[in-house]
Amino acid sequence: MIRIAVIDDQILFRKSLVGILGLQPDLHILLEDASGVAFLRYLELNGEIPDVLLLDLHLPDIDGIEILKKIRTGNLSIREMGIIILSAYSQEKYAGHLFELGANSYLSKDCEPTELLQAINEVHHKGIYLNEGLKQIIQGHKKKETKNTPSVNWENPALLTDREREIAIYLAKGFTSKEIAEIFFVSTRTIETHKTNIMLKIGAKSLAEIILYVVRMNWLVV
Repeated sequence: MIRIAVIDDQILFRKSLVGILGLQPDLHILLEDASGVAFLRYLELNGEIPDVLLLDLHLPDIDGIEILKKIRTGNLSIREMGIIILSAYSQEKYAGHLFELGANSYLSKDCEPTELLQAINEVHHKGIYLNEGLKQIIQGHKKKETKNTPSVNWENPALLTDREREIAIYLAKGFTSKEIAEIFFVSTRTIETHKTNIMLKIGAKSLAEIILYVVRMNWLVV
């Protein structure tokens, strides 16, 4: 069961979305709200953590970007939450920057329900969802970056050892640390150490950024 939170101030859109998702037997609507501040307060009070957050980019009380930043710099229990940005604004304008900040996907509010369901499942199980449009935007965003702007060092694959590169690829394919440990006949703790080293070397703050790194290095076709 995937636990879902929906934060959007457009009441009709939010209620319709909750209604659609509520029909899915493998999804559980943990909470819905119009207030980003209320959601952050809920997290601070140690409420049950959603597996996937569907987040509107522009809210009346706090910007969705600020919510994204606070989650990705928060405690470990909330940092790995999957975040799908839902917005009426074009992907081209915001998607590249939002992925840099740790978003796991970015979809238009005009997308088909089937695509949203696919995105929820892939974000939960693989850590990221990229449609063809998003892939092109990410590649284009990479070309525009300068040495002073990127938080992740996209340009130097030599940062990683051969083993770390292999592990990064398995992570991008959706394998868990336990599954990877079984492949390499090592402990799960060893894989977690490799994962930490990978994040430190490339400057990643989340699993989503490791996956983006693998995609941008053309080590994997998502």
